[in-house]
Amino acid sequence: MKENLKTDKLSYILKQIQDWPLTTGLSDMELASLTRIYIAFHNMVVVGDLEKEFGNREFYCQRIEGLYALCNERLNDLQSSLEKRIPLIYTLYQLLLNPTLCTVDREKQQRCDTLAYETVMDYLQEVSVGRLAERPKMEFEMCRLIAELCCNLDEEEREEEEMMFYFRKKLTTWVDSLVNGNHWSGVSNLAAMQRLFILCRNSDMFLDTTYDSEIRRVREYYSKQVLFTDKNDISAYQTIALFYEINLGVCAVQEAPVFIQRFAGLMQQGGYTFPPKSEEQLFCLAWAAEGMCRQHLTCCYNLL
Repeated sequence: MKENLKTDKLSYILKQIQDWPLTTGLSDMELASLTRIYIAFHNMVVVGDLEKEFGNREFYCQRIEGLYALCNERLNDLQSSLEKRIPLIYTLYQLLLNPTLCTVDREKQQRCDTLAYETVMDYLQEVSVGRLAERPKMEFEMCRLIAELCCNLDEEEREEEEMMFYFRKKLTTWVDSLVNGNHWSGVSNLAAMQRLFILCRNSDMFLDTTYDSEIRRVREYYSKQVLFTDKNDISAYQTIALFYEINLGVCAVQEAPVFIQRFAGLMQQGGYTFPPKSEEQLFCLAWAAEGMCRQHLTCCYNLL
């Protein structure tokens, strides 16, 4: 019964998002959300052999390729601002690297790396000469892109990169500004989760344990409030989504299904909070789909 209910909910989300045309009229948020949805369904279908339930894997491959083309075309516009380019390149990386059991096109990856490197260096130059004022969202987007770009470099080469000096300085600044070693004063929950996300990326992707104790304390502090804040605007759901990503890697095996189910339920409720066909609704549906696809795949494994 429960398994049928999960299948019905996922089929409902899939039906809703298939009405979103893959056109140049998509906003950047819609592009990122559709990326998350189609990769989540693709990976569930491929790994769980669920084509009968959710459709042919080729359909998802075509959607992912279509989104890649749109994202790539948008990045070809050299007039786009750094603020727009940075998250778009991150989306491009997801489309290229995150589909499971797909061969990575090395030429496309080289393009991603080149775009990312040039954009990061442009950003650092603009900040250093005072032409660009940093804001919390931009700091987060920049550090997330740096982690993606540098994660496959060997340690010696990585630590010599100018962008890693920037990355390390941000981590130190954030940790040094913690109040009582577990939270930030005057910082929104969204900005706090962005900082914690990057600290976790540093630990997971670079195998750096320097801030692990701070990560545990900060996560514990915010876990008592993030899921319970008023959910009246999209920033609340963006905060919850980051909290979900942060916690996936630390949940005990026996706790993970409960946590994922709760998260997917919250994001599905968010889908009803915002106007139909809005980018905010799509954002919530994307994260609900991600959680439910992960949960559905876990259930399939448990039935083996």
